[in-house]
Amino acid sequence: MKNTMCDDDIAVDERPFSKTIDHRYLPFSLAKRAIFLISIPVLGIFTTIILAFYNVLPTMVDFMAFLIMYLIAGLGMTVGYHRHFTHKAFKASKWVRRLFIITGSFCAQGTVISWVTMHRCHHKYSDQHDDPHSPYFKKSKKLTGVKKFWHSHIGWTFDYVVPNPIYYARDLLRDPDVIRFSQYYYYWVLLGILLPGVVCGLICQSFLAGFTAVLWGGLIRLVVGANSLMAIASLTHMVGKKEFKTSDESRNIWWLSIFTFGESWHNNHHAFPASAKLGFEWWQLDLGGFVICLLEKLGLIWDVKQPSIEQRNSARFQ
Repeated sequence: MKNTMCDDDIAVDERPFSKTIDHRYLPFSLAKRAIFLISIPVLGIFTTIILAFYNVLPTMVDFMAFLIMYLIAGLGMTVGYHRHFTHKAFKASKWVRRLFIITGSFCAQGTVISWVTMHRCHHKYSDQHDDPHSPYFKKSKKLTGVKKFWHSHIGWTFDYVVPNPIYYARDLLRDPDVIRFSQYYYYWVLLGILLPGVVCGLICQSFLAGFTAVLWGGLIRLVVGANSLMAIASLTHMVGKKEFKTSDESRNIWWLSIFTFGESWHNNHHAFPASAKLGFEWWQLDLGGFVICLLEKLGLIWDVKQPSIEQRNSARFQ
């Protein structure tokens, strides 16, 4: 792994492009998208409850479908969408990048271009007025009390200033492979929902097994995964331990790293955004970082960035 300061080397396009996108129908479109993304997984939960009344309870196959799909989608998000595409923490072959786009899309958090745009905007204005999902501000309005958690966790998805991909993610817009695979985003989302059902249905030779696997490996997995990701935007900017000097309120939450594959070492991340590993100590669980080390040893990725011990020590609170 390369020792580097790990500051983001992502230069946004400073030419006279607007940083945001505005249109009179945009607020309605955002609200409609948020309701759609929330309602489908919730429908899965209600269906599961109704089935339970008829003694159709989850089986070990359902739990395995949930865990495997949660693992695949979560790693696609943290290793692919976040560390590779957003922060360029390492380089990867074309086929690995394509796999990252597909598996990251399983989380149904937007195309890789839109997600990268949003996250780079978050880093540029972290916990300031222009941060889309800061617990401290909703646009120019300062937040207090429970509104801080609500806005940063889910409220912001209904109404936010949309950052412009031309300004924040021009490198991805110039990549024809990223464009091509992003065009199939909703197909990848649907694949992530249906795949566990098809596999489990064929293995068990049962339509019911396939149907419940769709519920657990698809829809319920989306609910749990979405809330784990949302907790990074909300909880890790409100509670936890701050080990490194940063200009924002990012924090580390150890227990959340279990569910987010290392993403909740968030103060570590904001101190060294381009670091491929987010857990800097041996005891800081970072499954995403482990997978990156494995891929590097297999020769599938290279130029992996990581800050040196001296660089980390100089950034710590004394």
